[in-house]
Amino acid sequence: MRTACRWRRPTARCGPATFELLTLPADEFPQLLAPEGDPLCRIDRGTFIHAIQQTAFAAVKATETTRLALTGVNMVLGTGKMKLAATNGYRLAVREVPVEGLAAGEPRNLLIDAQVMSDLMRVLGTVAAEQVSLHLGDGQAHFSAGPVVFTSRLIQEEFPDFERVIPRENDIGLFLPREDFLATLRRLEITAAEESGAVTLHALTSSNTLEVSSASREKGTGTERVRLAKPAPRGIEIAFKAEYLIDALRRMESDQVVLWLSAPDRAGLLEPAGDIAPEDQGFIYVCMPVRLL
Repeated sequence: MRTACRWRRPTARCGPATFELLTLPADEFPQLLAPEGDPLCRIDRGTFIHAIQQTAFAAVKATETTRLALTGVNMVLGTGKMKLAATNGYRLAVREVPVEGLAAGEPRNLLIDAQVMSDLMRVLGTVAAEQVSLHLGDGQAHFSAGPVVFTSRLIQEEFPDFERVIPRENDIGLFLPREDFLATLRRLEITAAEESGAVTLHALTSSNTLEVSSASREKGTGTERVRLAKPAPRGIEIAFKAEYLIDALRRMESDQVVLWLSAPDRAGLLEPAGDIAPEDQGFIYVCMPVRLL
């Protein structure tokens, strides 16, 4: 006795193209759990999109590490605010955003795969709702906005204590025009060494310019100067991977940024400065230097 075939073959035609597609019965699709009860908190949709954009890129791809915690975006929920953080061990991106409806109590930590968060960002960009509601349940996070519900499993790993690696006492502030600094780094990345991708920043005491340079045996050398908005309080020479600085600068909107430094072997702190754009409020970026030989 032959079992009736459950496949259907809908046909789609457009001009000269014809497609016959195989399908499966709808009742075989897994049942999705809908969020229940009141949301844990609500977040402005546009702000949340920018927060994901400014953090998820700093995580490690799942195919590149066995440290599962470093593949995620950590969401720390406290009274009236949420901090999103991602790191690969050499850089750290943090964005703090206000939230509504979050009751006082112990901070909650949610860890979600960075690629999933990037997918969520794209989905949220297609809806018109003003707010995103966050629900939790059974090891999952549910994000709802208008007619859309996006569900993700939580990563059951402990995220590194990122607060303790944020430099608090860097006293050398290099105030730079963001677009000029970004363009300079993109040009000098061309002559950066393949293995390190490093560019060197050289500021002199009371100088109004920052010298940026790179060199490699295979490509040659390059040097360019960027005007500082304020003279450097003291001199310093430090190198960073150009890609890491570029990744952060191109995700910012403010006209001016400040790079806080202390020593050639200590992490730098990049943040918006001057008339800070709303999209950059609460954003900081920590980057480890490349050792100069």
